[in-house]
Amino acid sequence: MESREPITFDAHGKPLIPLEPASIYAFGGLLRGTEEALLDLFSQGLLSGTTHTAIGQELCQMSVVRALSDPNDAVLSNHRNHGHFLTYSGQFRGLIEEIMGRQGGVCHGVGGSQHLAYRNFHSNGVQAGLTGVAVGQAFARKLQGQTGIVAIVIGDGTLGQGLVYEGLNLASIWQLPILFVVENNGIAQTTPTSSTIGGAIEARGAAFGL
Repeated sequence: MESREPITFDAHGKPLIPLEPASIYAFGGLLRGTEEALLDLFSQGLLSGTTHTAIGQELCQMSVVRALSDPNDAVLSNHRNHGHFLTYSGQFRGLIEEIMGRQGGVCHGVGGSQHLAYRNFHSNGVQAGLTGVAVGQAFARKLQGQTGIVAIVIGDGTLGQGLVYEGLNLASIWQLPILFVVENNGIAQTTPTSSTIGGAIEARGAAFGL
């Protein structure tokens, strides 16, 4: 999905998205168009495996990554990662080619839709699979006195995984530079999270002093 207007980058290679509503909406439109293009390619049988989109969550995804200002900040994402990745990297063509299994992809066609690695961006399709990794990265940053934080992005359905709570506990005990982001779309695959998760989502972090 190519932009009609060239995407500009900052000194660290991150897309510049002005805070004006028109610019935010325009970039969100690029994310939506890319997701729709991927679904079209999938319906034509041009993509191997499966592809998870995040249609309807574009502004949430770009806002989280856009808010990270330190070049050392890391983003660890999940199976619905395209918006996070594109806001972090601006590599629209590289993402499409990656998911199509082409050599020109950001991971040379071997990572696919869910397993992307680019600078300080990493994603994994296993629910909560990178939560422990994120805590470990944040712990290493603190020990080494590095700047920047680690943002780990999960969905509300992932709150059923015990590793999330282990991570919250250690992050609180060690006062780590980590941000837990929960994208709450109210459903875990095909099950409404209202029938599987008790209590308020934000109360879980508060219980650990976060």
